[in-house]
Amino acid sequence: MAGVPRPGNGVRPWGRRAAAAATGLLLFASFPPLEWSACAWVALVPLGWAVAGQSRGRVARLALLSGAMFWVPTLAWVRCVTWAGWIVLAMYCALYSIPMAWAVARFASPAWRARLGGALLLSGALAASWAGWEALRGWWFTGFPWNFLGVSQYRNLALLQHAEWGGVAFLSAVVAWVNGMALSVSLSFAERRRTATARLEWMLGAVLVAALLAGGAGMASTAASRSAGRALRLGLVQPAIPQYEKWTEASYGGMLERFDRLSRAALALQPDLLVWPETALPEIYGRGGGGFDLVGRTVAGGVPLLFGALDSEADETGRAAVFNAAILAGPGPETLEVYRKQHLVLFGEYVPFRRWLPWLGRLVPMDYDLSPGARPIVFRRGLGGVPFAVLICFEDTIPELAIRLVREGARLLFVLTNDAWFDGTWGHRQHLIQCVPRAVETRRPVVRCANSGVTCWIDALGRIGGERGESGGALPVVGPNRRPAIGFLTADVPSAPESAPPTFMVRRGPVVARLLAIAALALTAGEGASAWRRRRGKLPAESSG
Repeated sequence: MAGVPRPGNGVRPWGRRAAAAATGLLLFASFPPLEWSACAWVALVPLGWAVAGQSRGRVARLALLSGAMFWVPTLAWVRCVTWAGWIVLAMYCALYSIPMAWAVARFASPAWRARLGGALLLSGALAASWAGWEALRGWWFTGFPWNFLGVSQYRNLALLQHAEWGGVAFLSAVVAWVNGMALSVSLSFAERRRTATARLEWMLGAVLVAALLAGGAGMASTAASRSAGRALRLGLVQPAIPQYEKWTEASYGGMLERFDRLSRAALALQPDLLVWPETALPEIYGRGGGGFDLVGRTVAGGVPLLFGALDSEADETGRAAVFNAAILAGPGPETLEVYRKQHLVLFGEYVPFRRWLPWLGRLVPMDYDLSPGARPIVFRRGLGGVPFAVLICFEDTIPELAIRLVREGARLLFVLTNDAWFDGTWGHRQHLIQCVPRAVETRRPVVRCANSGVTCWIDALGRIGGERGESGGALPVVGPNRRPAIGFLTADVPSAPESAPPTFMVRRGPVVARLLAIAALALTAGEGASAWRRRRGKLPAESSG
């Protein structure tokens, strides 16, 4: 290939680093606070240019730079809880860019792209590696399924509908596939190698994506006709109690008064169910006190109340285990049903090895550990016979939990959350968009009630409603400058009909994500084997640029 420029050769090191950093910044721009979702479709191209033709070590360093430029600003809201945790978590997430970059560096080489189907191989490798390693990040070490590439397209309703069978992993793979096609086109133009075969492959890739979008539009129309069940009027209270006031004795009375005032206003609109957010009562429920009395007064009119509070129970050793719980109360205030959060946040709700490494407790603001709930619970009382279920806080980022609840019969999903930890940051908006695919994957409406953040509902097609309180004359729940407003929201939400067929995701689970994860591991293993053989002298060395 004499006379043909090779990617990576002739490019100064600062240029490669700038390209890698550009990928990180484009990914950051794809999510809140900017939400320039179009950036996601080309975000990986600069990194592909940077790593093409480079050694494995250089590829790893460039990928880590790219990942850091994405994750450090993206997760800046974590610093509100722990500065050390912010940097550690950001750099941990950045590591997942490395195996993807290795795969791209290999398949972006002229030798691979000159083969029949080379452009499709590059796109497929990028799609499988990126989406597969995202899925693994969502599972390993209790999982951190945050800001998957596909989530950036939560407003793209045609693409979003494919989450019904492929989950977020498939959406990520589609966006990464387009990045791979764009990378192949740009490299071929730079090399002045635009063969008829390459053009055919690019056209085929474009046709596949167009077919997916057209098919998604048809799926949306079908889902809309199947998802209209019984309409339920819900009253959602957002008290916006600052986190630093929530657990102080001096603020306790004022907090209860705010709940009382907002609840009475919401009850005047005659909802079927009143909802308070996660840990609405900063006490162990059922042990008396002002919170217990307030619940009794609130449900005295006959409208049940779903709210978050701490729950306690003695374990086998007699030690009191404390749970983050969602409680449904009726007249009395009789406790009708209780769900205890199953998936706790690492270094947020518990510290591993605290008993042997007590210094780890200084990294988080809690001096005790919560216990996980034992099983999923579907609430079958309190909503006129419509079964519903609750996800607490970041449980709404985990598709397997929502799927299990729908399999158990839930026709409506609630998310109770307290995002006051991150007031004034883009953590509120990021948390909201992670939840959108759960509605499409299960074809169940999702209702979010936040202490502060975004209180709204999401229909079965993934459309967000109620962010500005237009229903029922309620007050706004999202104030200016990202500051949460005090208010309530009434929402007339159609539950899924009892006859609604289960989606593929509900029947089979995240099969696509598992297949992509296997493919990603295979690609990484293959690249590792090739590197080992090169070190042993059995393969020619690659150019390091």
